[in-house]
Amino acid sequence: MFYIFNEIMLKSKFTIKFPQAVMIVTLGMVSMVSAENLNPIRASYNTRYATEGEFPFMGYMIEGNKSCGLTLISKTVTVSAGHCFVRIDKFGNTSYIDLSDTIALFGSLLRGKGEVATIKGYSVSPNFKKSKRSHFIADIGIGYLNKPLKFSNNIQPATVASTDPKEFRKAWDEVVKNKKPCFAMGWAILQHIAIQIYLNSISDFLRVSAFRVLSDEDCTKMIMVDEVNNIVPYGGICAEPMILNEDSYAGEEGAALYCEGNVFGVLTFLRVKHKFVITEFILLKEYLSHIDDGVSVKSIKKSLLFVSTILPYVITCTFIRK
Repeated sequence: MFYIFNEIMLKSKFTIKFPQAVMIVTLGMVSMVSAENLNPIRASYNTRYATEGEFPFMGYMIEGNKSCGLTLISKTVTVSAGHCFVRIDKFGNTSYIDLSDTIALFGSLLRGKGEVATIKGYSVSPNFKKSKRSHFIADIGIGYLNKPLKFSNNIQPATVASTDPKEFRKAWDEVVKNKKPCFAMGWAILQHIAIQIYLNSISDFLRVSAFRVLSDEDCTKMIMVDEVNNIVPYGGICAEPMILNEDSYAGEEGAALYCEGNVFGVLTFLRVKHKFVITEFILLKEYLSHIDDGVSVKSIKKSLLFVSTILPYVITCTFIRK
């Protein structure tokens, strides 16, 4: 393990209904930054070092000697892999992240640097479980920061193609159909040691690798599992490197899958299987909230105005243009 829109002001109010409680949270004013101000992805597909402000949504959390990527979706909410919060070993034993020993960092390309926050709570998908193979099913979770982050050129929320699940899926299908390059990033790297031998390693500087995403059918064939252990029905997807046989591949579990200027998912697994480097991600599609009917989705389409539906609660959102 080892993480847009013309400027507008929004006021957000969420009503969260838990099985035995109701809580109303007002988030206050949120400032968004134009997507055009963000640095474009380079044409090179080789694994490289990231540039300043290239992935301002990228962060990570550290618990003791364990770390995971975090993808920032608001001033206080992050997305990561579910197994970064809830761990299940090969014997089926479950353990949980120790939040008292965990810090989160954002806004720096250097590992161990950046704005510091803590994680006050988290939730994972109710479908999250370990398969009989080495991967996890529905491997996605939400982490809640203890304080709002201050947005800057180096700290910004991720963006999605659409907040509507159908439009989101349509945009994703276009990425797959047109074989558009996607990017994974992180301080965790898979380092080539010898012929067909890769070992996990750590980089002091954020790196990025280019991947080609696979269709659902090709993903199912690649991971070679039965229907019960298939990640695809739960939003799981697979990808392979754009450049084969590189010395290293970047991929922080919990970090974003970034395609065509938008975040489509988070990385859950980076490994070598049958002589090939493959990655597994999970799409955000099933976890987009429903935007209030009174608000034009188009007018806020480029902002990541969604929260998780991972836990069995209902969230209603009211967004007010100012």
